[in-house]
Amino acid sequence: MKNHSKISLLLIVTLVALSSCKKHGCTDPTALNYSSEANKDDGSCIQPSQTIFEEQFNLTFGPTSSYGIYDPTFNYAPGDAIILENLTDPSFNYWSSLPIVTTGAVFWGEYGYDAGDIWIYTDEVATGNDFPWTSNVTFGFRALLIKKSALILNPDLEGMTIDEVKAIL
Repeated sequence: MKNHSKISLLLIVTLVALSSCKKHGCTDPTALNYSSEANKDDGSCIQPSQTIFEEQFNLTFGPTSSYGIYDPTFNYAPGDAIILENLTDPSFNYWSSLPIVTTGAVFWGEYGYDAGDIWIYTDEVATGNDFPWTSNVTFGFRALLIKKSALILNPDLEGMTIDEVKAIL
C-alpha cells in the first residue's frame, strides 16, 4: 500500500511539473494579441471589440477661461490615440481639415502633463490668441480611445472620425 501511495504521489508531481512548463499567453487566434507559442490561455486576450472606448463630456468656456480640462474615465498609454469631436457643432474639430467655428474660434487639444487629463483650448482664428468668449458657453464633446493594439493592425484609424472607426471595429 505504501508503494502504491508513492507511485501516485510521483505521478501527481510529474503532472504538475509538466503542466507548469506550458507557455502562458493568448491562445485565441481571433484576438489582437494571439500568440502561436502559447499553449495555455492566461486570460490576457484582447478582442477587437475591446480596442476602443467612447465617452461623452461637456466643457464650459467663458470670458476668463478659454480652455477646459477633460479627465477621461479610461486609461491611455503611449501609442494609444484619442479622437475628440465637438458634438455641439460637428462641422469643426481640431482633427478635421477646417477646424473653424462660425464664432471665429478654433478648438484644439493636447494630452495633459502627467495627470492623464486632456486640455482643450479655444483660440481666435485671426490671431491664434485665446478666444475671449463674451459669456459662458458649454460645448458637448465625445472622445474615442483607440488602443495601440488596434493602431498596429490599422494605422489609418487615427485619421478617421469616431463613427468611421466604430464601423470598422
